[in-house]
Amino acid sequence: MTNSIPHLTWIPMPNWLTFRIVGDDPGLIRFRHGSRIVYIGMETVRLSNFRRFVTKGGSGRKHPAGQEIWAHRHELTLDYAVLHATPAEIERVRNALIEKYQPAFNFEDHEPEED
Repeated sequence: MTNSIPHLTWIPMPNWLTFRIVGDDPGLIRFRHGSRIVYIGMETVRLSNFRRFVTKGGSGRKHPAGQEIWAHRHELTLDYAVLHATPAEIERVRNALIEKYQPAFNFEDHEPEED
């Protein structure tokens, strides 16, 4: 297994609080605050499942990253990349991206973002 990161086409998701990612494709999610990546996530079944993580009352709101995303939802932009691969390969790519970019919300011991 390699730590290389494949070329990913990141698709901006404007108005991500009200629109949904359509389709049944697996892939990666990244949240940015300006140009800084603050969270990288994955969906191994379908990207549209990710909304449960960040919507009001969603299951991810119990997770520290989900709480940070919700708290800063109006300041964050969302991009997604479709990645047709096995769940293990998607996780490997996500982990390689986390290692490369060190997104704050992926780590429970990060300093909270300033408002």
